[in-house]
Amino acid sequence: MINIIVADASALQAMPSLCSAENKIQMMSEMTTRVEDGDLCFPRAVALDLRTTARDEPIASWASGLGRSLDPYKADIKYMRPLMGYVKQCGYEDGFDSLTGEEPSIADVGRLACRYQAEGKNFVIASEDTGEGPLSPTMEQLCAAASWNMIDAREALTCLGLSSYLS
Repeated sequence: MINIIVADASALQAMPSLCSAENKIQMMSEMTTRVEDGDLCFPRAVALDLRTTARDEPIASWASGLGRSLDPYKADIKYMRPLMGYVKQCGYEDGFDSLTGEEPSIADVGRLACRYQAEGKNFVIASEDTGEGPLSPTMEQLCAAASWNMIDAREALTCLGLSSYLS
């Protein structure tokens, strides 16, 4: 049984596209409840990332509007060392790199996953970030290196009990 779903920006951005237009608002309302209950979590960096990648989409406003509900999902810097070990296992000796020079939100998601792993929590990563990255590892590569289970956005919604909104 999955207790916690740790979502990255790619999964959250995909979720609304999996349901009909008339169900999106209600589904995101239900997602808010899941975040507040600790079933769906992501660091604030993911919400900031969505402001860029999903700028004109309701999911970006939804994620930004969660405010203090995201505080428990802070990605503690003390988990950077184990995360960087996984990144190096993926073949990226220089760590996370991006075109902007800023640390991508995948690093915060990875540190949160490292924290949950250290705490012995039962979690799974929800992501659509697959394949190989040119500058840094994809979530799929990180999950393989860390032995974390990964599901896609559709499966995440099903695990959250929101499959009735899927089209």
